[in-house]
Amino acid sequence: MTPVISTRPRRTPIQRRLRRLAVVVLVGLAFALGFLAGRLSQGALLAPVAALPAATTAAAPVSPSVPPLVAAHYFGRQWPKNFIAGFRRADVAEDFAALRAEGFNTVVLLVAWGDFQPGYAPCCTWDERAFERLRFLLDRAQDAGLGVVVRLGYGWYFHPDGGDPLHRIHRLMNEAPVRQAFFAFSKRIAAVAADHPATRLTLLSWEDLWLRRIEPSARGDYREFLASLADDDPLRRELPADGSLPTAEGAHAAVFHRYWDWLLTD
Repeated sequence: MTPVISTRPRRTPIQRRLRRLAVVVLVGLAFALGFLAGRLSQGALLAPVAALPAATTAAAPVSPSVPPLVAAHYFGRQWPKNFIAGFRRADVAEDFAALRAEGFNTVVLLVAWGDFQPGYAPCCTWDERAFERLRFLLDRAQDAGLGVVVRLGYGWYFHPDGGDPLHRIHRLMNEAPVRQAFFAFSKRIAAVAADHPATRLTLLSWEDLWLRRIEPSARGDYREFLASLADDDPLRRELPADGSLPTAEGAHAAVFHRYWDWLLTD
C-alpha cells in the first residue's frame, strides 16, 4: 500500500510558538471581554483615560466593509515584564509576518507606565528609548499589514529606575500629583499612537489596578467623587451606611471600582 505523504507545508519553529501563544492569548482575551461586558452592563465607566485626545477614543463609523480585529498580544519572544526593552529588532518582521500568515490582522502591545516614565514623583523623567522602540513596532506592524492596539495600564516592568510597581499603583489611587504624572504619560503615548496609521485603538486595562486600598489621606478625593454622583444614581444605594471607605473585595466593591473609574476617566 502506497503511503500517504502530506503536502502541507511544515510550520517553522517560530510559527508553531506563535500559534500556541495566540491560542492562549485569544482565550485570555475572550475571558477579559466577557468580564468587561459584565462591568459595562452594570454601568461601569470603561472609557480610556481623560488625557487621551478625542482622536484616539472616538468610535469609527460602523461599516460592513470594516473587518473585525483578530488580535494577539506580542511580547517579542520575551516576557511581558521585559517586552519593550527586550525584543530583538531583527526578529520583529519575521514574527509579524508569521502572525499575518496565521490569520491575525492586529497585534496588542503592552505599554507599561514604569518603562516609559520611570520617574513620576516628582514628575517626570522619561525613557526616550522606550518611545523610540514603540514607534519601531508601529512601523513594522504597518509594513506587515497589521493594526495595533495600544494597551495602557499594564502595571509590571523591570526598569531599573521605575521603583516598586505595586507601590506606584497604590500612590496612583491615593495621590493627586501621581495621577497627574500618569496623565502626562498617557498623553505622550496618545500622541505617538494618534499620529500613526497602524493604530486601531487604545485601551486601559484594569487587572493590576483593582486590588488597592483607599487611604484615609485620600478621603477628600473620595468626598469629591460622592458629590459628583447624581441624586438618582443607583450607586448611592450601595454606599457604606457608616461613611467608611469602600474596599475592593468588601460588600461595597461596586463603589470602590466606580471611584477608580472616576479617578482615571472623569
